[in-house]
Amino acid sequence: MVSIDRTAYPRFNKTIAGKELQRNFTPTDEERAWAERTTRAPRQRLGLILLLKTFQYLHYFASLEEIPPEVINHVRESLGYAKRVVADYSIPRTLYRHMAAVRSYLRVKAYYGTDAGEIADMLAHESAELLDQRIDIINALVDELVHRQIELPAFSALDTLAERAHAEIQERIFGTVLSRIPAVQLKSLQALLLTDASSNSKCNSD
Repeated sequence: MVSIDRTAYPRFNKTIAGKELQRNFTPTDEERAWAERTTRAPRQRLGLILLLKTFQYLHYFASLEEIPPEVINHVRESLGYAKRVVADYSIPRTLYRHMAAVRSYLRVKAYYGTDAGEIADMLAHESAELLDQRIDIINALVDELVHRQIELPAFSALDTLAERAHAEIQERIFGTVLSRIPAVQLKSLQALLLTDASSNSKCNSD
């Protein structure tokens, strides 16, 4: 698997400064009004806004455990809630309902349960036609999915798509090149390979 650190896959920064918190995680008046229409309880409203702001930042849903404490505290303070108000998604049904609400509000297509997987596979193959490195294919996939307003899947899913597309395109290119080599030259190349193999075998036996 390609190291996620070497790609453009969005993640939280290790440290988030005050200006970044203010710029990326402060809910607007419109977002507050939407949250108030969507849910009533402060605890659920805090969770909903956290899902919204972190999705806008990452383009996928992070679990509450993955969200940095400074982000949670900033959103809580922005909403005017006391520290005792804690987001809780122990009931999965509430989490799924809130995730659907965020997608609808942002007009984002879910990756799973839609044709987004097929679109991503097509994009991976198109990228592999132009790019030789899996890292570059993954980065192209991230950019294009975000541009198309499609929720990003887990990084492992993108890595698998890039690996498969890269292998298939490379195999096709190799087959095309091989089919265009004249028979006489192909025999010469095969003879070279046999000679190299024999030489290596002899060296190993010595």
